[in-house]
Amino acid sequence: MTHVDEWARAKQLADIAIRRAESERGYVYDCLGVLHYGIGHRLLPEELLRLKRGDPVEIEQVNAAYKFDMEQAYRAVVRVHVRYPADMKAERLAVLLEMAFCLGEDGLNGFKLMLRDVGFENWQGAADEILDSVWYRKQGAQVLAIAARVDRLALQMRVGEVTV
Repeated sequence: MTHVDEWARAKQLADIAIRRAESERGYVYDCLGVLHYGIGHRLLPEELLRLKRGDPVEIEQVNAAYKFDMEQAYRAVVRVHVRYPADMKAERLAVLLEMAFCLGEDGLNGFKLMLRDVGFENWQGAADEILDSVWYRKQGAQVLAIAARVDRLALQMRVGEVTV
């Protein structure tokens, strides 16, 4: 595969993963105190002036925001990627794209040790740095909170009583 092919495949892989992880919502919602809509789109300052939690969002706006966010993620990875292996596999580029989508360019740049390991093609080290991050621990806590909530609801359904 050529470098261009790897980037195209990375974009496809990231798109699939992001769409799978993020629900497409046609309204403004709160996620950990931050307003979003569509496919994980964090409201921009100008959007915060006119949109509030629960407001409906047209599908065209959802699609435009997602396209914008994906382009921003790509640009962020290109800016940091120039310091790293030009022949990276699409699967690894997709990881960086998804991280940039979630964290933005500044967030991705905050992974200094991971990016260093990518530069040395130390893939285990790069993976370890992702797992040893505040971002992972924050996401992990969110997953645990969701699991605990589901467990509680299942128990409540089973016994027919409110459980704490």
